[in-house]
Amino acid sequence: EARRKAEEAERQKAMWERLRSNQMITSEQANPAAGHDQPAQAQIAADGQLVPVPGADTDPNKAFLAQSEKHSNAMAKARVFRRTDALIPEGTMIRGFLETAINTDLPGMVRAVAREDVYSLDGRRILIPKGSRLTGEYRSG
Repeated sequence: EARRKAEEAERQKAMWERLRSNQMITSEQANPAAGHDQPAQAQIAADGQLVPVPGADTDPNKAFLAQSEKHSNAMAKARVFRRTDALIPEGTMIRGFLETAINTDLPGMVRAVAREDVYSLDGRRILIPKGSRLTGEYRSG
């Protein structure tokens, strides 16, 4: 009985370790019948994760870079903002729950839900209400 419980506990532990691990599924199958020499383009899903394309470049960093080059970034102009009642300072900890998995080997998008209200710099106003969905980009290094 004790041995069976120990085996079951070990099996459960292994299952949870596998589920928590960083998982990346790739397909390196090439389609010889396709007959084109052009490498396939990687695609990015709405949640920011790479969608594997058969025949795509096997380096996921190059695939991400190729996709991100298609997006244009608008120029931002710095200016003084004096309204402390409408300001969340950089570095403010926003507690929340992640909705997307993160693979720190590659840059990508992340989505979370705020767990509690986030107040302005002066503490008078709620600027991010509890339950708000936050979207951002992460990069390692």
